[in-house]
Amino acid sequence: MLESTVERLRAEVRTANSMADNIRCKPGALEAGRRALEEHFKRTGERAHVAVDWRTHAYWVRRDLEVVQKISIITTKRDSTLSQKTSYPNFELVIVDLASQPNLSAAYNVAVKQTNSPWILFLDRAVEPIESEWLTLISRARADFSLGN
Repeated sequence: MLESTVERLRAEVRTANSMADNIRCKPGALEAGRRALEEHFKRTGERAHVAVDWRTHAYWVRRDLEVVQKISIITTKRDSTLSQKTSYPNFELVIVDLASQPNLSAAYNVAVKQTNSPWILFLDRAVEPIESEWLTLISRARADFSLGN
């Protein structure tokens, strides 16, 4: 008896126009949620923008950076085109010379001592940014992570 009631309730919830089955049936619901988040940020004075990711049906919150912290990017890549592929306004590129140090850790330690940035990013030589805002996105994520601290 209980199983048939549960199954009947599930069938009633999952109709052709039900968000429980497919959120795409009511795209207005996601837009209403986006607007509610935007209004929340406006009320609380947070500078943020909300977008809907239609592939995952999730909200993407992009907070404006209050302070553009200097970021030191430490890498071993000599032929780096990071400067041309980075739109973040406050960064420096520190190239590690592996020939002058016995191991990578020691070389990185020397490079860190050469910077005065509050944020340091160790970037593997195999990593290539695919969009110019890559460092801005990382700094926003780091700023969001700091919100609760």
